[in-house]
Amino acid sequence: MKLIALGGRRGSGHALAMTMLRGLCGDALRLCGEGAGGCCRAPLCRRQTEFERAGYALQLRVLDESELAPPTADASVVVLREPALRALAQYTQQTRLADHSVERLQAFLSHDAFESVMFHRRWASEPRLHRMRSEDFFAKAAETMGTLLPVLGVCADDDGFARAEAAARAATPLTFEAVPQALEASPYFVLQPFEEYAQLLAEAIDYLSYPLWTARKPAIGTVATLSQAWRARAHGDWAGVQALLAPFTAAHAVAPQIRLMLAEAMLENGREVEGRRLVEAVLKIAPDDAEAHLLLAAHSYRLGLTREARGILREAMTHPGSAERVRRYLADSQVDPPLLQEFSVVPPPPPPPPLGRESVIQGFRWILGRMPESEEVIDAHRVLHDDYALRQALLRSEEFQNFHRRLIEGDRPDGADSPPPDRDQMLNALFWILARPLQSREEGERLLSAPSAADLRLRLIESAEFAAEYASGSL
Repeated sequence: MKLIALGGRRGSGHALAMTMLRGLCGDALRLCGEGAGGCCRAPLCRRQTEFERAGYALQLRVLDESELAPPTADASVVVLREPALRALAQYTQQTRLADHSVERLQAFLSHDAFESVMFHRRWASEPRLHRMRSEDFFAKAAETMGTLLPVLGVCADDDGFARAEAAARAATPLTFEAVPQALEASPYFVLQPFEEYAQLLAEAIDYLSYPLWTARKPAIGTVATLSQAWRARAHGDWAGVQALLAPFTAAHAVAPQIRLMLAEAMLENGREVEGRRLVEAVLKIAPDDAEAHLLLAAHSYRLGLTREARGILREAMTHPGSAERVRRYLADSQVDPPLLQEFSVVPPPPPPPPLGRESVIQGFRWILGRMPESEEVIDAHRVLHDDYALRQALLRSEEFQNFHRRLIEGDRPDGADSPPPDRDQMLNALFWILARPLQSREEGERLLSAPSAADLRLRLIESAEFAAEYASGSL
């Protein structure tokens, strides 16, 4: 059994490649890794012998961005997408239009450029590496899959190619053309940051051999400076980060995450007061920023200020969307196992209300003759014990008592102009008004003869059976 590693940056299209490969190879392929249920996630598959005995010819290991191909891989496949189009799609997916700004875009592109360079340099050292362009999945699916067969070491029939092409047709087509005119159709596109991004990748990794859509020139500007800072941070060069960002942030508007990177460098360099002030300034602008809270907490832990760090993390847990990030930080760092245990105890969700929403609507309709005023009214009545408790509450309400008194006095409203009741409506009316099921076929025919559902309701409320129960006070 051959082992093939499949990788790619997020948004490159390797999920589609995985689907097409499954269609191409059929039962000969065993899928493991990202998106596969029951995968052991071990660098060396623990079930390889089992799969070989089962008769699989190929094991496809789908990797996330941080993984490299396992050493036992027979070949590696990396899926590519035109860099600017992939970055624009990822930024659009992660950013609400209301939150979009040039500064946020610059921060995103600078980090994405750094990550892209690191990713493709890591994979460049892989032996037997095969590169695939996701655009080709749509333009020439069969031909693209055919070039993979020698790499996979398996044969495919016409049905396999047909399944692969069907997977491509079912997917959302990618935008192919990376030119300013096409990119500018997106409200998130800003030309200068994307030009700097493209020049960075052209300089570092030859723009992944895609045609460069802007003039090739030295990578300089905001995106390039911030990307250098990300690289210095990755290497633990805190002095370099501070040297790059301190003068830059003093002269330029930047996204909060860039200020946090500078604050982190200052804290690491011993400039605690300035670093904390920067973090506090970010929290004034973005009080729900989990990374700002985590930066302060991590620094407090390093100083041995456990009580202070716990206070910061407890505060972060109260902010929307931060709880899972805090738990992940504690789990990865193992800096405070007792606090992780405290935060891991998630209170069980409250039990659903005893009554369903539809029960409340039916009760209002047949007893009060109207729909509930709002969802709040529905929710307030759903806490009652059961349908019988709701029936009693509505029949004892001041609204129904006033209506019933007027009805007895002869003030009978006209039945609404609506179709005759159907069987379900008739059964519902019997339950809510008389609290019993249908007693005979003849009774059913008689009730179904009512000209409208509203008239059926009035007939049942005027009946001697209801009058006896209502007068007895047993409700």
